[in-house]
Order: sequence, then C-alpha cells, then structure tokens
Amino acid sequence: MPVLFVEENGLVDKKRVFRIAFVTEGMSDEDLASGIRVDSVPEPESNGMLYQLYINPQNKEMWYEYEEVPKSEMEILKEENEALKKSQADQDELLMQLMLSMGGN
Repeated sequence: MPVLFVEENGLVDKKRVFRIAFVTEGMSDEDLASGIRVDSVPEPESNGMLYQLYINPQNKEMWYEYEEVPKSEMEILKEENEALKKSQADQDELLMQLMLSMGGN
C-alpha cells in the first residue's frame, strides 16, 4: 500500500505530493504516520508535459496538474534566429518593392 508524503500549504483539500513510498518496509511508525496511505497511485497522462501529483487528504482523491515544459536556451535562440531571418526577409522584400516603384516612375 503506497504512502504519499505531502507539503503543508495551509489548504485542507489540496496538498502537493513530494514523495511516494511504494515500499514501506523498514520505515518507522512515525514516518508512516506522517504520510497518507492510499490503495494505488494513478498514472499521469503521457502528453509530454511536466506533471505534479496532488491529493485531497480528506477523501484521498488524487489528480495531476500539468504545465508546459520550459524551452531550453537553444530552443529560444533558434526561435529568435528564425524570427530575425523572417524580419530581414520582410525588410528586403519591402526595400525591393520600394526600389522598383522608384525606378518605375
């Protein structure tokens, strides 16, 4: 029977799980008493996002909250580089249009 260990946050119906003990053999009674025993732990969705398990200690309802994976510095630089390339291409096109319109008059 898994034991969930939660952060104290002042809320009575939502606690963030920071540790799950699936094997409780060798744990002291004091350690076990500080956790929440549950029958099972749900699996998170496989959606490529970061996830955090929460529990309502009153009814032992569990759920995951998801958030986007932060972009790496390399991904940010690549996106900025692509944006700069597009901006430069747009400026080149405008300059070419201006030159053609001036030459056509």
